[in-house]
Amino acid sequence: DVKINVDDVSLKQVLPLNKVYLETTISAVQNVVDAQSENIGFEVGQYSQTVMDLATDALNAAQNVLDTATRQNQLDESLATLENEMTKFVPNLTSTTTLRTVIDSAQAVVDAQSGNIGDEEGQFSQATVDAAGAAISSAENVRDTASFQSSVDAAVTSLRSEMAKFLPNTRAEPDVTALQNAINDAKTKTDAATVGNGAGEYSQEVMDIAVNAITDAQNVRDTATMQSVVDAAILTLEAEMAKFVPNITGIHNANIAGLRIYPNPVSNSLYINAANIAACKIMDTSGRVLLNERTSANSIDVSVLQDGIYFIQVVLENHSVVIKKFLKWSQ
Repeated sequence: DVKINVDDVSLKQVLPLNKVYLETTISAVQNVVDAQSENIGFEVGQYSQTVMDLATDALNAAQNVLDTATRQNQLDESLATLENEMTKFVPNLTSTTTLRTVIDSAQAVVDAQSGNIGDEEGQFSQATVDAAGAAISSAENVRDTASFQSSVDAAVTSLRSEMAKFLPNTRAEPDVTALQNAINDAKTKTDAATVGNGAGEYSQEVMDIAVNAITDAQNVRDTATMQSVVDAAILTLEAEMAKFVPNITGIHNANIAGLRIYPNPVSNSLYINAANIAACKIMDTSGRVLLNERTSANSIDVSVLQDGIYFIQVVLENHSVVIKKFLKWSQ
């Protein structure tokens, strides 16, 4: 006979798993989800696809536990998880259709310029692209989290406003302030000048040069698209206005037949083709006297002068005065 000692053996009753609660809940939740299968969208009262997907995933996970669980606590935990997930199964509180359309459109616009980023005209700066990207991200956050329609509507307005700034680089308008100042200065001089042949008056030729120069500068001011053109116009106007000097004397200030100076341009000696010379005076374009000689010679040394435009005043023995312009050029 075989004897079995059971003094140290503990017998434990294994109860069957209670799947009723989880099974019933799964069925009820499935009915709720199925009832909204045709009510998916972005309008108020509809269910977003994201919410539907979360509910479906929760149902699948619970069904898997129901089919495979070996312990009661697994079933109980799955039931609690499913109930918690279904608290998120709520319809939209806001309408985001318009916001989503605006977001998609904005993203398409930005994506289309992904290969056109740079600092050249017609390209989009990195700062412009980054600003648009930040605006889109902000709108997406509102789309996914907003509980109030006013927030959604504000996001639509904000994104549209930001995308209105999504523009390519343009050529900067030139600054014409300095040119306008030069024009004003030139006009002040011509407006105050008197045309005539007397001392201190301005010859018609000198006045015409100044007026034409001012007109040219005004045309540049009104039409130039590049700063370099504006800057060049300033230099040109200043150069032309340097010639705007009054008559030095009014004494018989007329051409004398046969009187001429040569060579012109001149490097060293300037020759005067005239008889009975009493004196010669050389002045710069501002009227400053640089050389003043009482001489009867028919030449004058100008080698000490800087390159530029000068005037020579020739006084004859009969007190006639002739003024000629010449260019000192050392080559």
